[in-house]
Amino acid sequence: MADISYKYRDNEHRIGSYDNVVSTYEWIRDALRFVFEDRNNLTLNCVISFDSEDMSYECKSIDEFKKYAFGKTIRVKTMTAFVSKNWIQTLVSIYANRSSGSEQQEFILSSEDEMLVISLRDALLTKKKASPRASPPTVIQYEDNSVHIGDGNKISNSAIGSKNTIETECEISSPAPEKEKVVSKLFWQILVPIAVVVIGALVCIWFGIDT
Repeated sequence: MADISYKYRDNEHRIGSYDNVVSTYEWIRDALRFVFEDRNNLTLNCVISFDSEDMSYECKSIDEFKKYAFGKTIRVKTMTAFVSKNWIQTLVSIYANRSSGSEQQEFILSSEDEMLVISLRDALLTKKKASPRASPPTVIQYEDNSVHIGDGNKISNSAIGSKNTIETECEISSPAPEKEKVVSKLFWQILVPIAVVVIGALVCIWFGIDT
């Protein structure tokens, strides 16, 4: 099949410095994820080559680039990002080299599938990002130890929670001592009749005097 390429020019994203490379990679990564968000078992690869003084580096990932380029004075030469299937077949790639004296950075989009080139170009242009994947619902199982209040329920002397203390008020009646019972009996059986006789005699005397 034919290899189809498209030259995409951009004013915002460049590869002239460490920060430029990291920012540009994230922009390309988001666009590629958007293009392939409905496909699985794909791998995003990145190769970045740069010079630092008399040393030359070719990094096989963005993390490797960060490891060797951070804090150095670098001159980035090329940057390539591509999506592959099973680490063998390249589906689409995007390539950039250092643009000297140009106000725009040129990116070359390549693929055997013309629609992938067009889709990648549109995603880069509009700064598309893949939709966040929906997380499966989290099922939380728990034991219901609560006391349900309502629907005509009545709760009496119930503890809600743990380590609670229930205080219940009650009246305690102790039996009267046996001695008190005897005195009361004597009072009613002996003293009361005597009092009645004395009062009757006084009444009779009173009426006798009046007469």
